[in-house]
Amino acid sequence: MSAALTGLALVGAWTLAQRGIPAGLLATVLVVGAILSLRVYRMGVTCTDSALVVRRLFSTRTISRSAISSVQEGPRMPGVSWRAENGKSRWIPLLLFNGGLPFTRRLKDSQLSKIMKWYNSGSER
Repeated sequence: MSAALTGLALVGAWTLAQRGIPAGLLATVLVVGAILSLRVYRMGVTCTDSALVVRRLFSTRTISRSAISSVQEGPRMPGVSWRAENGKSRWIPLLLFNGGLPFTRRLKDSQLSKIMKWYNSGSER
């Protein structure tokens, strides 16, 4: 997917160059395209022994396993609830697992069930 986005950025830059767009704008388009490609490529959820790392398009959140209060599988918006160090309850949607085409839904469901299994296997609960 990242290669496809990078290719799309290059085609877009080439198209702009053919129309006489300034080089500074072309460089900006290429840099933004490269950054977005990298972020899209790295989007996901990583479960470690001690934390859950949620990488979204513009942010990364590391949540301590002991702070997580629940993981919702809901059909509308899967997400993780946890208690921050300041005591406030927080929730982060797992947007990567929301919706999708029918042929990708099975993969997303299986990955979400792995996160649920990780959460339920925690010794802190």
